[in-house]
Amino acid sequence: MDEFYNHVAAKTDLESLTKARNANSTSKFYQLCNWDDAMVSKCKALTTASSRRTMCVVPNKETGEPEEAVFALQGFLTEVDLPPLKIRPRPGQLKHIRQHITLTGLGQKEFDEAVGNLYGIHTMLARQVPPGALESWHPSEYNGQSALDIQNRYFTPRKFANGQPKFPFDKLSDDNSYLEDSTTPELYHTYDNHVDYYGAAEAGAAAVAPSCFRPGDIVEVCLSAVMAPVSADKYKMLVVLRSLAAVNTSHTMSAETNRELASARSVPLSLNKVPKRRRAYSPTEKDSGSGVVGTGSAAKRGRMTDGMTDQHQQNTTENPMEAVE
Repeated sequence: MDEFYNHVAAKTDLESLTKARNANSTSKFYQLCNWDDAMVSKCKALTTASSRRTMCVVPNKETGEPEEAVFALQGFLTEVDLPPLKIRPRPGQLKHIRQHITLTGLGQKEFDEAVGNLYGIHTMLARQVPPGALESWHPSEYNGQSALDIQNRYFTPRKFANGQPKFPFDKLSDDNSYLEDSTTPELYHTYDNHVDYYGAAEAGAAAVAPSCFRPGDIVEVCLSAVMAPVSADKYKMLVVLRSLAAVNTSHTMSAETNRELASARSVPLSLNKVPKRRRAYSPTEKDSGSGVVGTGSAAKRGRMTDGMTDQHQQNTTENPMEAVE
């Protein structure tokens, strides 16, 4: 998002989007920026014994049954590392490769409130382990403003899968089958690793290829907060990507167009053919002492031609006998 990006108009559109989402009582997910005391009282921590992971669970808005707490958040993409993979991963990389985005609100109040609420969730998760066992958590930064790194791994070790079956990769995320071909009996893709990508944030929006997202797009992210072990007695909080929907790409596309126009104006003039160059002398013209008889302008100006002037040549022609004498 450089000088070609209309930051003022984009921030206005983001504020309108967030306001509309906050007022939408029919949404399936809770707005992360609305994490108030009433919502905190509904949120519980659930630990799975096999994976030692702890997640937040909340009552389903329709049934009241406990489910993983998935929160909605709107913002600008600043960094995108999404499928499909461009090269086949090496076996040693499989446990670590992930789909990842960075999101910012460029100082928007609601976005900063959402970041503050993640601190609150971190505090709640810290109560599930001994003091000091949960590593501190802090947001990242973009242009001096708060930003969130949100990610999800492609694979889960079978011993940590909690009995989840393999979940197939879709062709939009793995069109070259690099990920599907990397699956092993001990390391595979589960539903927990799956991320949905949409072309719009409305219900029933069509799935799109993850490669269509660009930094600067206004998006809606669905995310969850999970506490995962990093060693025998240490844990960290992960902000996990669940879905990503493009809401407004007009500012990004306009910036791309303006950037290309500016680049085209700075390109030096190119010609279709080599320009002509004036020569000092014509092919038959000579300077004094060149040994070539001059028939061009130099001879007409009375330059020496074989040691004689034009006038002397004329006299010789008119009085041949004088030349003999």
